[in-house]
Amino acid sequence: MADGPAPENPGQVYVVDLGERVRLMRDSLINNSNLLISAPVGIILVPIMLKALGAEGYGLWVAALAVGSMVTVDLGILNSVARAVAGQGADAASQEMPRFVGSAWRTYQVLGLFGALGIGVFGFGLTQGLHLSPQTIKIAPLVFGLAGLAYWGNQLLTFTIAVLNGLRRFDVANFIAVGTTLFSAAGVIAVFRFGGSLLAIAVWQVILSWIVLLVALYLVRRLEPRIRLGQGKFKWAWLRPYFTFGLWSQMADFAENSNPQIAPLLIGTVLSSSAISPFAVGQKFPMALARIQGRAMDVLFPAASQSEHTKDSGVTRQLIEVGTRWTIVLMLPLYLGLILAAPNLLLAWMGEAPPETVAVLRLLCASMAVSALGGGAEQVLWGRGEARKVFWVSLAALAANLGVTYFTLHRIGLEGAAWGLLSSMTLRSAAYLVLGSRRGQTGVFHLLRVSLEGIFLPGLACGAATFGVLYIGRPGRWLELIAAALAGGLAYGIGLYFGGARTEERMLAGEVLFSPFTLTKSGWKHLRQAIIRLGSRYNSFPIFSSIYRVLTYKPEHETARIEQVFTDKVDPYGALDPEEQERFSYELAMLDAVRDGTKFERALEIGCGEGVFTELVSTRCKLLVAVDNSDTALERARNRCRQIEFVEFFRFDMRRDPLPGTFDLIVVTALSNLVLPREYRYICTAMVNALRPGGYLLVGDLRGPEVYDKSWLGKRLFLGGKWILGHINNNSALRKVGEYNLDIWMHTLFRKV
Repeated sequence: MADGPAPENPGQVYVVDLGERVRLMRDSLINNSNLLISAPVGIILVPIMLKALGAEGYGLWVAALAVGSMVTVDLGILNSVARAVAGQGADAASQEMPRFVGSAWRTYQVLGLFGALGIGVFGFGLTQGLHLSPQTIKIAPLVFGLAGLAYWGNQLLTFTIAVLNGLRRFDVANFIAVGTTLFSAAGVIAVFRFGGSLLAIAVWQVILSWIVLLVALYLVRRLEPRIRLGQGKFKWAWLRPYFTFGLWSQMADFAENSNPQIAPLLIGTVLSSSAISPFAVGQKFPMALARIQGRAMDVLFPAASQSEHTKDSGVTRQLIEVGTRWTIVLMLPLYLGLILAAPNLLLAWMGEAPPETVAVLRLLCASMAVSALGGGAEQVLWGRGEARKVFWVSLAALAANLGVTYFTLHRIGLEGAAWGLLSSMTLRSAAYLVLGSRRGQTGVFHLLRVSLEGIFLPGLACGAATFGVLYIGRPGRWLELIAAALAGGLAYGIGLYFGGARTEERMLAGEVLFSPFTLTKSGWKHLRQAIIRLGSRYNSFPIFSSIYRVLTYKPEHETARIEQVFTDKVDPYGALDPEEQERFSYELAMLDAVRDGTKFERALEIGCGEGVFTELVSTRCKLLVAVDNSDTALERARNRCRQIEFVEFFRFDMRRDPLPGTFDLIVVTALSNLVLPREYRYICTAMVNALRPGGYLLVGDLRGPEVYDKSWLGKRLFLGGKWILGHINNNSALRKVGEYNLDIWMHTLFRKV
């Protein structure tokens, strides 16, 4: 009988077809992606933090984190939330799930707050017992307080992860976890790089935990709009139907987690505390693989919850078969390789391989492999609401472990603890297989036969290849261990693919093998979509080159570049070419149309270059001030206009120099590509302010590529004449009085009103 309400979702029929099998297997791999990042990052950070904080500071931080693990109590809420979301997520008409999740969120907020306060209070009392130096004692209470705030944020984050797991979005959940790990490590390194202390590390952890929580809340809202964490109210009536399941789940979790951890306590009690060390060394690698195994099987829980309403024993049987087989397929080469390589691994890692430690490592690998046989059935039963049965099985396994370990420690020594766990895992898996086969209305041996079909020969090939490489190579060298792992894995993969692999396993293998190409193709697809949103379907180079220019722009470098252009070549921009002369004629015609035969009293030409246009426009001015930022260009302009007395030339940097007075006419052409957008905005404002009332502003610029004219980024970066002239036209002090556009040029004449 289930311990919580069975989700009702008659509108959806859950079937374990080929696509669902592939999804379950794929999700199990995705759910382990965080371990691939967090494990090496943790290994890298330990020496960095130890060196930067010292043994005392690092020890204080570890103690603060340890207190957090001691005060964690969730009343099984996370399992209840994942089960409720998975079971009723597709039933849009039901309000039971959103109400329960909202009430559970309020409860978890309170539990997290009490945990945070507990860390602060307990840490304050623990400070005197840690034998800290006077300087560290002063900051210890604050460190524990900040650790409590970070703990609160992280606990609420685990709630959102439970929701995502219920939605079966393990990709999003692991994306959040990986991002948190990387940002946490980057922040820690940055803090140390700038001379930060332990307090700075604690503050960074608080900030990061709450920022990531906000991101997770946003993603939950996007994926399931009905779940609005932080809104609504608490009602016991909404929480009560799931309370029994939650409590049984909490007790089952405690019993399961205690099972592998009880051995060191018994070893220290029966033998001695020094005997714990070799057992802990032998336990390290099997427990690491057990974490991978556990996360691989976790994907079955929401799938079983989602299918609970079907009451179909066939679906239950298929889920158990898929879970059991895939766990064995995934973990068999890892456990087998570790068993064979145990002495070599210990020699390479620790420099010695005591026989009792080798035996412990091998027996614990066997224990975890046996536990994999019943892991699938356990998760399916748990997802179906059978938390009570899961607890009793876990409690019986714990009792068996205690009894066998205590008895065998007196008889055979340290290896007895490993035999105790092996007997416990055997009893546990047998019980789950019996309960699962009954729920699936099938026999235990039939279930095992179907689940393990075709695995024996690939496993044999894996063992032979691994043993062969280890036998040939020299013991205790990492190179031989890596070669053995590769050889065993390759032999296993080939044997399975061409031997006993099922269709879904071959499909997943194809996905994994071609994942680099798939990811590259997907990345390119999203990049092209982003380019289209920027305004271009075909040519993205102008956009990206402009972004690169903005990011790498330095005024002094741009000035030197322009000076070099004029030094290397006379008339580098082709001002004497027929096309440019034609453009100049159109500009002069626009000015002639508004001056009515009179001359402009005082005119300014910005960017006069070598004075070609200066010479032409000077006949229409009583005084012309021509400025440029290139000494070489100004010298040539002076030589060209040396016969014109009313033309003055100045070296002028429009990015920082004030305009020399006020003018009746200002001419500026093709300068937007020489300055940044913010600088051009400043220049536009300065030019308008320098215009006398009724004065004219002639602006010309190159027509940008189509990508610029259709892109919001082109507008932001002033890429192309369309956006430049449009910006100036928006100035309320100006009125457009004329314009003329050529193939690649755009000109507009404004008048100050």
